Amino acid sequence: MHEKIINNLNKTINLFIEGLPDSVVEINKTWNTNYFAYIKAYIGVIYLCLLRIPISRKYAFQTFRNREIIECLNPEEILILGGRQYFSACRKQNYKLIWTGGIMAAVVVASRAGHTLPLRLQIRLAKRVMQGSKKYIFLYEDTTPLGIFFAIFANDHAHISICIQHGTPSVKELFLDGLLCQYNLLYQLGYKDDMNPDSIYFELGPPFDAEVNDDISSTLILVGTGLQGLLPAFYSKSLDCYQQIKNLMQPLGWNVVYRPHPAERPINYSSHFSNVDTSSNGTCLSGARKIFIGYQSSLLYEAQAFGHAVITLIDPDVFKIKLFIPDIEIDATCLGSIASSIIELHSDMKNRPIRNFLRLKERFLQILGEIELQSERN
Repeated sequence: MHEKIINNLNKTINLFIEGLPDSVVEINKTWNTNYFAYIKAYIGVIYLCLLRIPISRKYAFQTFRNREIIECLNPEEILILGGRQYFSACRKQNYKLIWTGGIMAAVVVASRAGHTLPLRLQIRLAKRVMQGSKKYIFLYEDTTPLGIFFAIFANDHAHISICIQHGTPSVKELFLDGLLCQYNLLYQLGYKDDMNPDSIYFELGPPFDAEVNDDISSTLILVGTGLQGLLPAFYSKSLDCYQQIKNLMQPLGWNVVYRPHPAERPINYSSHFSNVDTSSNGTCLSGARKIFIGYQSSLLYEAQAFGHAVITLIDPDVFKIKLFIPDIEIDATCLGSIASSIIELHSDMKNRPIRNFLRLKERFLQILGEIELQSERN
C-alpha cells in the first residue's frame, strides 16, 4: 500500500507542475523534507501506538472543511481526521479526533526522501485503529499526502472513500480530485466526464445552505486567490488589481468587500483592504444579490449558481476557469472598461433568476442513504 501512496503522490505533483502556465518559472515546494518532517513522522507512529482501542465512529471527515455536512449527522458517529488545531472543537462537539500531522509527514518523507519505514508502520497502526465497523471516509481532496493516504487506505481495507468536490477545476487538462475515491459528490454531474470512470457520482450541489432574496445590492465581492505561497508575484499583482477596482468603484458609491481565500492570512492583504468578509460561504451568498469578481475560485461558481453576477479576470499567470461561463470576462491587465461593465451588469440583474437549492441536510442524507445501500450490497 505504501508504494501505491508514493506513486500517486508523485503522479499528482508531476501533473500539477505540467499544468502550470509557461510564464511561471519558480514553483514553491509545498511539501518539504527537513529534519522536523522526520521527527513528526515518527511522533505519528508513537501517537497511533497509543491509540490502542479501535475507534468505532462510523463517519470520518478530513478536517472541518465541510462543517455544514458534518452537522447533518449524529455527533456520536463523527470522527475528524485533522491537525491538533481541531482538538478543542472536537471536544466541544463530542467528535473523536485522529491527529494526522504524523501521517502527512510520513507520506512526504517516503515520497521525497525514500524513507518508507514510518509510513509502513502508520499504515499498519491505522488499520488497527480503524478496524471493526465499516467506515465512510469523506475527503475534500485525494491529491495531497493526506487525501491520497486515506483514499487508498479506505479502498484497501474495506472502508468507503467519498470525495466531496471542494472547488471548480480550472484547467481541464490538470488532474481532478476524486480520481481515487469510490464515490464522488459533485456540484453538478457535468464534471464527471473528466474524472474516474470507475467511481460512482452524485450531484450534491453546493455543500452548504444559502438564502438569496430579490433585492439587488451595490456590493462588489473581490474574491482572493489564495496563491500567495505558490505564485507570490501573481498574488501581489492580484491585490494591486483588486485595489485598482476598489479605487474606481468606491467613489461611485459601491460597497467594495475583499473576500480572502481560507489560505490567506490578514498580514497578506490588510494593507490593501479594511472591509473584509470572512464569513461562511452560505452567509456570504445569502441576502441580496451581489456582483462577485475574481480570477478562479469555487465561490465564483457558487455565486453564479445562487443567482449572483460573476466577472472573471483573465491573466496569463493564472489558470483560466473553463468549466462554467461567467457573465463577463475582463483582461486583468486592462481595467479601463470595468466600471462601465459593472454598472451595466448591475442594471441587468433584475432579470436574473434566483435559484434556491433544497436544504443541504435533505440533499446530503438522501445521497448518503443511497451510498450506504450500495455499499452494503457490495
